[in-house]
Amino acid sequence: MANKSDTFWYKAIISFSLLFFLQIFAPFFKGGLFLGHDSQLHLIYLKHFEETFKAGQIPVRIIDWFNPGYNQPLFNFYQPGVNYLYLIPRFLGVPPAQSVEVTVLALWLLSAVLMFAFTRRHFGTLGGILAAYFYLIAPYHILDIFVRSALPEFTALAFAPGIFWALKSYSDTQKGPYLTLLAFFVAATTISHPPTLIMFSPFIVGYLLYLLYQQKSFSLLWPTLLSISVGFGLISFFILPAFFEQKYVQTIYMRSGYYDFHNHFVCLPQLFIPRWEHGTSQIGCADKISFQLGIVHWLVVLMAATILIARFNVKGKVFKKTAVIDIESLKPDHYLLITICLGSIFLYLYMTLPVSLPIWENLPYIAYIQYPWRFLAPTIFLSSFLSGGVILIFKANPYRYLAFVILILSAAVAYNNYLKPIAYAQREEINFGNEILHESITGIKNLYPEPGYMPKWTQILPAETDTPENEVRVATQEAKVNSSKLSAARKEYEITVEKPTVARFYTHYFPGWQVKVDDKTQNPLIDNIYGYMDIELAPGEHQVTLSFKNTPIRSLANILSLNFLLVSLALAFLFGTKTLTGKPKSITQSSKNSLNGRI
Repeated sequence: MANKSDTFWYKAIISFSLLFFLQIFAPFFKGGLFLGHDSQLHLIYLKHFEETFKAGQIPVRIIDWFNPGYNQPLFNFYQPGVNYLYLIPRFLGVPPAQSVEVTVLALWLLSAVLMFAFTRRHFGTLGGILAAYFYLIAPYHILDIFVRSALPEFTALAFAPGIFWALKSYSDTQKGPYLTLLAFFVAATTISHPPTLIMFSPFIVGYLLYLLYQQKSFSLLWPTLLSISVGFGLISFFILPAFFEQKYVQTIYMRSGYYDFHNHFVCLPQLFIPRWEHGTSQIGCADKISFQLGIVHWLVVLMAATILIARFNVKGKVFKKTAVIDIESLKPDHYLLITICLGSIFLYLYMTLPVSLPIWENLPYIAYIQYPWRFLAPTIFLSSFLSGGVILIFKANPYRYLAFVILILSAAVAYNNYLKPIAYAQREEINFGNEILHESITGIKNLYPEPGYMPKWTQILPAETDTPENEVRVATQEAKVNSSKLSAARKEYEITVEKPTVARFYTHYFPGWQVKVDDKTQNPLIDNIYGYMDIELAPGEHQVTLSFKNTPIRSLANILSLNFLLVSLALAFLFGTKTLTGKPKSITQSSKNSLNGRI
């Protein structure tokens, strides 16, 4: 049992370390909304996603642009996760700009909480706190939000640790609710950013195999595979239409030009150089952006590799204990897990380098990851996790405490200067209806919809001056638009026609659009370079309605998501609270087995 002095220092160090987590709050109190590379786009997406959701299109699939006549089925294909989360503070009455900040801060802290929960089950409280802080402040994590403003990937990085925490928790306790949580975290990670789930998949497989080896039984396999499958089922409403209807959009633009992975491999020195810039990814080594893993994260990787090497000498004998270090304090399972983590780290780093080109050119769908340097995402997760393990080699009080403090201080000092966005937009500048902010800094004069998500019938976009205010154009001497009521998924017009005419509705055709003239369905003509819908109108007064409806695959996908929601809840009750050996196993017992007491 720990003495009073040890307990005091233990609590003091934990309290001291928690103060460092407040470090990420500072950039949000500078006044104004942080801006990064994709801030402009995401402000547009968030605004129009909210408008469309409030108009009753659930789930949101199609949105209007802030320039009329540039609508697209964006969220039928583009990950909507963070946009749904943004609605929570908005519905609570928080203003738009502050809602962005609240959402980002909540996700950032969630990433640390889930990282702590996962690591603690392996390496104890100190290890959990250290890993959580390392993950929170990893350079790539900061880059994702303050340089790239990559909200979808940033959101996925918040949920990803939950997958491993749920897996480990179910393995330890055999309690069904953890299967429900596993399904949720798989769903949340995927709908936030599918490429992140794809990148984490090799380690998910490796970690599951590790748990099976640890349990010496395959009984764990089927419930977890079922839960993961249910997780994908939960987001059927998104992944099924995105897969089966991708033939209707111009996906070639998502993996060509700037988005061609050939242009974004990392040069090996870039992984090590602690340089920080706010530019963009370029061909070769001329990038004006940082692709470092992080100097303190590299230190942890080096320590972990040294531990494995030092575990056995050339004769296979264990090194002796020293006054400071005790190699044997790590259990065999710990060494196996560290080996898997190191192997995964080097696999992921390999995928960032040009030598991995054959894999990129031959593995299906990997081109949609777009940037090889994105594999830094699972790398910071694994190196942060290892930080919680390496301190176990230090003997308890005072050496383990000292190592903990040195590592957390080193990370705080090394990465503190990175906690600065490219620029800030002051409150009075922010107008969510006109998102062109800081043109002098961003160089952006106007924004157009992503071509990769435009319908295949749209060959070109019209000039802004060629778009009528009410999104319909008729010959002025032949017809007149009396009134219009426009939303993303429903557009209503009252039109008076003097002579037979063809009205052009500035809405890009995409499967699901239904046109009714005086409540009678009419097939639009779409044989124009813009992919707009042309409607033949006879003389008289007409009510024209354009409604965006579900296709059969969308309807099926929506129903499947609702059904899988019930299945995910049922997982909590279908699986009992007994271990693989049939004996109840409490969390406390599990922790003792993994941690050998409080550390």
